[in-house]
Amino acid sequence: MALVNCQECGKEISDKAESCIHCGCPVQPPARQDAPVCPKCESRDITVGTKGFGLIKAAAGAVVAGPVGLLGGIIGSKKTIFVCTNCGHRWKPPVYPPDYYGTGW
Repeated sequence: MALVNCQECGKEISDKAESCIHCGCPVQPPARQDAPVCPKCESRDITVGTKGFGLIKAAAGAVVAGPVGLLGGIIGSKKTIFVCTNCGHRWKPPVYPPDYYGTGW
């Protein structure tokens, strides 16, 4: 257990405390260093979602293959996408090599 200074009143409090015992200010947990960062604005406020149905792919598939081509809009619909809640930037998560996490396979 270490002592840190309160952001609001400056008095020493435990780093495990949820709020300052002197003024009641909530203690913000430190930002995770391994959390994703927006490449555009460098914010750590990121949400994770999926791409969804691709209307353009479905239209192109319908022109090429008829009604069955509409199923082309489903291709890639389950892919993960990161969205920055600060600036709205969307990007694909990075792809790491197989041994990135030290699994050995």
